[in-house]
Amino acid sequence: MELSVFLLCILLSAGVLASGPDSIGKEFLYSLSAGTTGTINLIVADVSETLCAVTSGTNTTHVSIKRGKQRQLGVSGSFQISCDDAIIATLSVGRALSNLLPVDVLGTEYTAIAADNDCVATAMEDDTELTIKPKAEGRISVDRIDYDPSGAVKLNKGESRVVTHSNQLAGTKIKSNKPISVLNGDVSLPPQNTWGNEYLLTASNSTPYQYKVIGDTICQVNGKRIQFPARNLSLTMSGVIKCNSAVLVGLFINETLVTILPSTGQFPNIFNMLVADSNSAHHLYIQVSRSLADEILINNVAANKFPSQKASMEIYKDFIQLHYEVFNGTYEIYSKRPTTVVYGYITDETGNIKAISPVRMANTGVYCNPNKNVENNDGLDNDCDNKVDEELENSKDDDGDGLVDEDIASNKFYGDLRKPWPLSYTVLLIVLLLVLFSIFVAICHWQCGMCNPAIEEEDTNIMVTSVDSTSAAPPRYTFSGSRAGFTISRR
Repeated sequence: MELSVFLLCILLSAGVLASGPDSIGKEFLYSLSAGTTGTINLIVADVSETLCAVTSGTNTTHVSIKRGKQRQLGVSGSFQISCDDAIIATLSVGRALSNLLPVDVLGTEYTAIAADNDCVATAMEDDTELTIKPKAEGRISVDRIDYDPSGAVKLNKGESRVVTHSNQLAGTKIKSNKPISVLNGDVSLPPQNTWGNEYLLTASNSTPYQYKVIGDTICQVNGKRIQFPARNLSLTMSGVIKCNSAVLVGLFINETLVTILPSTGQFPNIFNMLVADSNSAHHLYIQVSRSLADEILINNVAANKFPSQKASMEIYKDFIQLHYEVFNGTYEIYSKRPTTVVYGYITDETGNIKAISPVRMANTGVYCNPNKNVENNDGLDNDCDNKVDEELENSKDDDGDGLVDEDIASNKFYGDLRKPWPLSYTVLLIVLLLVLFSIFVAICHWQCGMCNPAIEEEDTNIMVTSVDSTSAAPPRYTFSGSRAGFTISRR
């Protein structure tokens, strides 16, 4: 029994399950508009410690990041992050907070959502060409020069261009021939091929949240039919928005873009690590499928047993939102099974978002072929249900859509988020533990034998003498022994 428990602990501590591309990575390259300064928040993802080089302008800083600790650095202009191991990187500017996307998941098509802010596009490779298509009437400028729609804007690696609009920038499309990163209103935009059609909208008790939706489609918002684009949603309670096609959703406070929401299809089943970095009260929110809430652990404690002075739960159709009052500390949130997805964020008492989960960056914009799984854990929607890698290879219908093993996640444990834990490793580990256990047992038997040596034959010369103060002559005893035991007889 003890050996089984020990093996389970080893396997659980080996890591978490990866699920295709995500916002965790080693290389990041972005640019802020002139005169803007921000703070990058760095958290090591899956090792005890890693080293990163952060270049902002002409200055490079080398930092060590330890697990469970957040490192914060100020940045301005163009900045690059290069780490030995995968990290979670977020950018905060004023109230805005967003996940920075690693170089390997960036795309070539983006759409602005903040109307009154600029977009800053940064090239990942030489010979990158940008084309810009505005949504609203007006004049487009690139680095304060009128944009000529008949030509392309050319950039080399690390170069950036600032795109502005004389009327409103929201809905403006920026396309490129090679991957680029884009900040809009100091918030990192996801590429269009990662948009989704279902989002959870939350409300703050202290600060009104507004939601803007970018996309040409019809959506149901808490059951109410709305035609998009060009509509802001002001909610006083949480809700669900479902659309006929993929959209982009942004969260605004007082008309300022604060963050980009992930669709439920991009909720991670990799682990989430959130840091509350002050001693004042914060609020931890966790969003998870309603039927799988009992699969969630917070710092290795079941979600329904996590200690908090203030805890609440909000239920709506398919999802549940858990709420806890928390204080300064690190909160790791993950699922017991790879098909359970969970998203978390932390706010302060005024509703400002202070930490957000990493997200998946699955390509939901590619052609999908129902009932055909191209490759396990491929980050694609193989069955056209707007979910990605949601099945286990177990001959069961894990996602309840009537199909079996049609869009399979990885069944492997990961020592880190990028390297698979093969079955052969598990077998070797078990064999090694059994060998060590056998050696341990043999040593125990040998030590016991040394403590209780067997006496081969009787030796009558051995005498045990007992002194009796009332006896003139002490009685004598003889001691005899053999493998079967020993006897003491009185003479």
